[in-house]
Amino acid sequence: MKNKEKKITFFPFKINNQTIYADKEYTDKDIKFVSCMPNPHNSELGMMICTALSNKAIQDIFNSDILSQGDDYILFLDGETIISRGVYNKENEKWAF
Repeated sequence: MKNKEKKITFFPFKINNQTIYADKEYTDKDIKFVSCMPNPHNSELGMMICTALSNKAIQDIFNSDILSQGDDYILFLDGETIISRGVYNKENEKWAF
């Protein structure tokens, strides 16, 4: 169980009860969240997390226009409505917004 807790705390964001906790709290049911970071099981490999707060919103999460900007994370409603985007603070081992 300790191993599982360690893996969960690795991420600088949290998703719980229809809320994405990132640089602030997001509850819009249409919001989408994409994050790129090192794989917690193998830091030599990267990974991309793509999620949304509803099944409907996740259907069109892959929008190449907004995902190809070099950000570590992006929260958006659609290809034209960006809520937040940027790079994580990587000064410590634990990344942060």
